[in-house]
Amino acid sequence: MAFLGIVGVLVAIGLALGIVLPAWAAALVVAGALIGAGAATAALGRNELQSAMEARSSGPAAIDTELQETRYRLEAELEALSAKIDPRHRPGTNGRTQTLQRMP
Repeated sequence: MAFLGIVGVLVAIGLALGIVLPAWAAALVVAGALIGAGAATAALGRNELQSAMEARSSGPAAIDTELQETRYRLEAELEALSAKIDPRHRPGTNGRTQTLQRMP
């Protein structure tokens, strides 16, 4: 409904300009204003997109640090949980876990 309202306002502007200009010139003025507004909006959107892409590719170092800390904390919690579930569990090398072999 809002879109139809905007179209109605644009038609009214064109009709009002039609009083002082020929109808084709009034339509041309309204169309030019719409094209100009669209071009300005596209330029603003392009600038926002470029700045967002730059910010995404070069994020703050705090995010990387927080990610590493979270990863280490989760690995430690996983080790503790594994040891709690299986008492024979012992931490391995390179982040892998190993369990003791059963003796016959």
